Amino acid sequence: MILLALGVLLTSLLHLVAAVPSLKARLKAGVGERAYGPVFGLASLAGIAIIVLGWRSADFAFVYDPPEWGRHANFLLTLVAFICLGIFIFRGSLRQRLRFPMAFATIFWTTGHL
Repeated sequence: MILLALGVLLTSLLHLVAAVPSLKARLKAGVGERAYGPVFGLASLAGIAIIVLGWRSADFAFVYDPPEWGRHANFLLTLVAFICLGIFIFRGSLRQRLRFPMAFATIFWTTGHL
């Protein structure tokens, strides 16, 4: 479980570096403009690998038993999310009507998985 927490912490810190321009500029200056992308990519892959290893080594903890209808609701909401994602990727008149199809896709997907 500690390995999982370390992987999540590393990934969160990497997202923080990318989100804060002063940290990103300082890291680019330290590593070099050209090497920043590959180093950041490898660090991201390492974070994801640590998360997966930590998740695989953690003991199962039963937390929540969803209702019987929850599985079907999740399938339906995920289907709607993928349709919204397709509308976002393939530009057209539906994208203009929805205005924020990627945001709607995220909302439907997360609601289904809650």
